[in-house]
Amino acid sequence: MLSINFLGKPRVEYDGKKLEEQLGSKAVVLICLLVLNEKRYMSREKLEGYLWPDSSTDAARYNLRYNLWLIKKNIGPDHKGHQFLHVDSDCCSINKEYEFECDTFEIMSFKHSQNDSLESILKLKQLFRGDLLEGCFFKNCDELNDLIIFERMKYEQRKVKILKSLVDYYEKEESFDYCLEVINEILEIEPYDEEMILKILDIYVKCGKPVAAITYYNNFSKLLTGSLGVSPSDRLRKKYKEIRSALSDSLGINNLKVNMGTFMKDSSKQEYASYTKIIS
Repeated sequence: MLSINFLGKPRVEYDGKKLEEQLGSKAVVLICLLVLNEKRYMSREKLEGYLWPDSSTDAARYNLRYNLWLIKKNIGPDHKGHQFLHVDSDCCSINKEYEFECDTFEIMSFKHSQNDSLESILKLKQLFRGDLLEGCFFKNCDELNDLIIFERMKYEQRKVKILKSLVDYYEKEESFDYCLEVINEILEIEPYDEEMILKILDIYVKCGKPVAAITYYNNFSKLLTGSLGVSPSDRLRKKYKEIRSALSDSLGINNLKVNMGTFMKDSSKQEYASYTKIIS
């Protein structure tokens, strides 16, 4: 059975045998190009342009033939006897009938639904071992390097989508600590995602920590203004005002000012004492 991982350091295994050294970096990225093309044909000319742009036409053709031979030599048939590659005089592709495992296939086939199990989502999350073709840079192959960067961004967005489905699951189960943990992973990728900021505020309120919510909003507002020169959205500002108003009403105080360093972590009595400290 062939197993391929392109997220993180590339790994290619056939029947439990690692093949990265036998294949070499160009053959591995050639496989990646064909896989990313989703089993459609790629012209030999296009592949040669990606991988050997500075070589003469004859040299590029030879290099492609050699690397295709390396792949065929090291990756045998699947359990039904299908060959991995389909190659003709003009084009190359992954054989549509060939059965193998690949992290990028699993991730791109994910479609969020209410029936997703926690186990299935966590399995997908664990596939993100790093960036696509992590550590790979090909000298004088500008078009190839640009393509890799573009594909990395695409898979990063897919990771966000999978993480958001995990947030939905934990939120539904009221597992708020796990929910916050995953939201923070999302914010490492998209630090200005106001949808996630709203969820954080909601979670703090549900956990009885309105001051934490107000503090978080103030910090985010400061980040947004300092980095992008913009203010939070109307929706986010409205949520912030609702939290302030509710806290003010609960304490019977009209003018509430929050010390941005205050964070609610202790018992109700201690929380009430903290509230009074931040109100003038």
